[in-house]
Amino acid sequence: MIVCARDRNSYGATADLPSRAGGRGALASVELLADFYRRRNNRYAWHSSRQVEDLLRLTEHSVDEGFRPGDFHAREIAALTGGRAPSNLPASARVDAEVLLSDSLLRLIYQHRYGKVAPRGRAEGRQGFTRAIC
Repeated sequence: MIVCARDRNSYGATADLPSRAGGRGALASVELLADFYRRRNNRYAWHSSRQVEDLLRLTEHSVDEGFRPGDFHAREIAALTGGRAPSNLPASARVDAEVLLSDSLLRLIYQHRYGKVAPRGRAEGRQGFTRAIC
């Protein structure tokens, strides 16, 4: 995901999405993010500081829905953007912010739609629940 020199509104292949989290937490769904950007012809979705502020406000208020803002990269996004518009960040930081912002929004949508299972309700290393749901 290297910014194309000829087009400052898009970036390269989405094959390295997992590395773009930059040690800032796991991505919710690499495949979904890749599909999202493929459908956008790899164009940036996040341009203004207002968009970032709105998303961070949503993550802050997610606690009212029983979620944890930390699950949505809130701290990482705030630190990375520092109140600046993504379009004003250096190229590498912009791509990292882009991926984290999109992953955050996708997580919010998913968890609002389907809910969230607390990690302690799952067996270690398993995808299923530790007890039957009846």
